[in-house]
Amino acid sequence: MLTFTYNKHWEKGIFNDWENKESPFYQLLTKELEIAIPQEFTDQLADKITNDWLEYQEKFLNSLGKFYEKELIMPNITAYLIRGTKMPYNYKVENMWFACPLFTTRPDERIFVAMHELVHFFQPVELPRLIKEAIPVILKDKEAFGIGFRERGHDDEEEQEWRKKIWKLYQDEGKFSDLVNLAK
Repeated sequence: MLTFTYNKHWEKGIFNDWENKESPFYQLLTKELEIAIPQEFTDQLADKITNDWLEYQEKFLNSLGKFYEKELIMPNITAYLIRGTKMPYNYKVENMWFACPLFTTRPDERIFVAMHELVHFFQPVELPRLIKEAIPVILKDKEAFGIGFRERGHDDEEEQEWRKKIWKLYQDEGKFSDLVNLAK
């Protein structure tokens, strides 16, 4: 089960481990993290987001499973709501987690971030980072995934080229095995 939660200690830990200390926003974010958020608010928000996710989960698993050519089952995983700008993840240990934005201008953005991170989690075999980061471009398919966000990724030119290739492959009903062959 995917559970969204807020934990100020996890938020600070993620911030300290992942944020760019050279960023002009680092000091501002450091001060913002000192502001306490009422527990009742974060509990209610986390419950709402978890319930929102459940409306998308089955469609997401089926659509991604079709692309990955395997049945997908949702693991026990935690999405930590944070105020930082980096959304890291850890899928290598018993306590699997990823970060998700606490505040956003679009409430469905949290669901989209969850989908993006789970695309990485479910990836059947490891591919080079540029390709791995480009695969979530398939989430642009609103009919299949229900959200249809513009998945833009990073500014890396090679990653953007892979996004174009993967999107075309996906639109032509290609599967992950086709992508593996293309990557060789």
